[in-house]
Amino acid sequence: MDAAPAPPAPVWPPEAEPGLSDALKPEVPISPELDCWTSPELTVSAVKDVICCGQVLVLLLEGCSGPLQRSNLALWRPPPAAEAGSGSQTGVARLRPLLLRGAPVAPEAKACGRLWPGDGAGCFAQCGSGVWRLEIAAAAAAAEGKDEAGEPEPVDVLATQVLALPERVGSMSCCSLSADRGGGLFCAMLVSPQEQAATAGPLIVAAGSSLQQRPAAQLCVFEPRFGLRAVADAPRLSEQLVLSAGGIRQVCVWRTMLNEIPEEAERGEFLAFDCSLGDAEGGRGRLARKDALCLTRGAGRVGSAAVSDDGELILLQANYSMDRPVTTHMALLLLTWPRGEAGPRPERRMLIEGQHIQGFDFLPPLEADGPRGFYVTRLAGVDPETELWSASAQGGARSGPRVCPAVLSRSVALTGLGAQRDLVFGTERGESLPELALARLGAEGDKAEAEVLLSLPQPDGTSSLFVEKIVYPHGDAQVTALLFERREPACSPEAPLLVHVHGGPAIGVVRTRRTAADQCRYPYKHLLMAGYRVLQPLFRGTLGFGDNWSQGNIGSQGSVQGDLGDILAGLDWLNSSHPRLRGTVAPSRTGIWGGSYGGYMTIRAMASVPDRFGAGVALYGFVHNRWMTYEGGDFTWEDEYILPPQEVEEEQADFQMKMVELEESPGGTSPAASPGASPCSRGASPPARSGRQRASSECSRMSASDIWPLPRAMEASDTFNGLHRICKPMLLMHGEKDDICPLSQSQVAFHMLEKNAVPTGLIVYPGEGHGFDRPEHQRDRDRRMLAWFREHLPTEALGPVPDFSSQ
Repeated sequence: MDAAPAPPAPVWPPEAEPGLSDALKPEVPISPELDCWTSPELTVSAVKDVICCGQVLVLLLEGCSGPLQRSNLALWRPPPAAEAGSGSQTGVARLRPLLLRGAPVAPEAKACGRLWPGDGAGCFAQCGSGVWRLEIAAAAAAAEGKDEAGEPEPVDVLATQVLALPERVGSMSCCSLSADRGGGLFCAMLVSPQEQAATAGPLIVAAGSSLQQRPAAQLCVFEPRFGLRAVADAPRLSEQLVLSAGGIRQVCVWRTMLNEIPEEAERGEFLAFDCSLGDAEGGRGRLARKDALCLTRGAGRVGSAAVSDDGELILLQANYSMDRPVTTHMALLLLTWPRGEAGPRPERRMLIEGQHIQGFDFLPPLEADGPRGFYVTRLAGVDPETELWSASAQGGARSGPRVCPAVLSRSVALTGLGAQRDLVFGTERGESLPELALARLGAEGDKAEAEVLLSLPQPDGTSSLFVEKIVYPHGDAQVTALLFERREPACSPEAPLLVHVHGGPAIGVVRTRRTAADQCRYPYKHLLMAGYRVLQPLFRGTLGFGDNWSQGNIGSQGSVQGDLGDILAGLDWLNSSHPRLRGTVAPSRTGIWGGSYGGYMTIRAMASVPDRFGAGVALYGFVHNRWMTYEGGDFTWEDEYILPPQEVEEEQADFQMKMVELEESPGGTSPAASPGASPCSRGASPPARSGRQRASSECSRMSASDIWPLPRAMEASDTFNGLHRICKPMLLMHGEKDDICPLSQSQVAFHMLEKNAVPTGLIVYPGEGHGFDRPEHQRDRDRRMLAWFREHLPTEALGPVPDFSSQ
């Protein structure tokens, strides 16, 4: 007799479910002392702006320690030479926080976002939605002689609002007018056009709307005598305005992007406007309304600009590359616009090319009619170097001495009198946290050693975090990487190693200790405090190592012979050759993470070499180039990085030849002549050339994103078809409204991992785009990342964790 069939398993209640990962719980459990290091409020102190007001300096700082808990403005009186020195208590005591007093209300000192020089007795500050004049000289005189040994007492400064900013100010710059212009504040700004009010109807997107430059923005200027007024229309996508700092002539320069859709290529042009007054009319000066001037045509990728105080010299950052705007380093160009001439002269002088320029600006003039000086900070790999230059509208430009350490603050100040001037600026180094430094401009030779005047007060515990530069071989190349770790107390040699793959990949990376300790786009501080080491390889594709290196992963993204191989070679070198870590790097104790291109590389690595990593976290990455290109609308990425194989180019040429033959046959027509034809074929020339010449010309104008159907060879760098090979835990994080790497890319990866029963989770942050801007989301991200790695790559406790919030 047959046995009776087993009863069916009950549908409810289900069997015991596996425990939920801490990283996926609504509230992530984490110890309080370690949780404080996930706080976005923990920021390293650094110098942003330096303004000279008589015998004192006004500093705009960022940070959360010591006097910066009350104000991000500070008064600094340089000590006598005998007292100066790095980290001296005298120096710290002379850093006095400024508290702003005004009537009827005063701006919040912590809300100050920018400083500009004034007339020597004061300076101008943007605080919130207004521009204020700060009476520095009077405050400094009242505070003189009151330095104390303990906590520095704040200094009260009278603040008077000069200008209430209009709504929709996108970019602005200010200077102090000369006495014959009435003195006071001159301010130029770009005001964005009014956005259309939301309606209950459908969202309508017209073809080409992202390229439209109307409705126009407005270039507006302010003077005390005449108030705020619009002087010119500007293209809708205008941004990053700069202004000459002289009191007689005001020249504005800004950049206009070509596409509202965020492009990897950042293509744009530069425009300029001379704000000089016209003739007096009826006893009132009049600024004639006229058109802005285009400074460039076909500038390719564009960066920053700077204008000399007299408006005669203009520095521009652009690469003028049509085929490789993403990966070609932007050059530094010099234009001249002598006073009295209608516009800049057509000649452009190339000063620097093939290098990553970190920052540049003009210096205050030493002589009214002499050459104008400026500094340029560029990267030699990961190490910043500053060089001083001089230029004139008649005599060109020449380079001068190098300043060491490098200038890394947004602005600088000149102190001293006569020929002996000192350059004061903020700096950062791999060996120390941010500092204030001084360089003698009269120094002879090719290098000016800067003296560190002040080591800024830093959060407790940040001094235990270090960065080390390493260089290792991969094939015929030498790869640079940065290794971050906590050394007080020291990590165990067997501590887990987390590989951070940077985004871009065409970005520059600066070697500073600040990266280890600060709140930034990809913070390390909570990971290092928890006992992890972090390795950041500067794989091919990174800026700062020349065009050959930055273009080294074109056509080979995610390849073990290319950028992925650069990362793996770093792990191998640490395990075989690093003095302290030899024999300690094991896949079971190695994680990988990154955002954007780093998110793609995280997914790619765990799919291509799943035996090399124990866990990963991918932030707003992508899995398929063509899909990402057409969902987001940025074609510059695929057109530069994805190379069509030779057989595809030949196939396209044959197709174009057939179309030409069809068009040239009696009574023939071709799809190329139809309104819906491919952009690569519209507007074909009359048959003055041979059919083969025409076909070859049509094919040469094709971009990678024009090729359909998509050949399998052009999917070689995609991870979509390799997602099934991922077998180690992977957490995915994405912004809900990411318009660069769409959320759908992470959703597909998550569902693939979920279906294959790989430990995974997807965290979607509402309202966020390409990156997480809201502080509460940043902290949640850091807590979940830490919980994920601690679960799958556990660390040993390093002892007490300093609590920065107790200071």
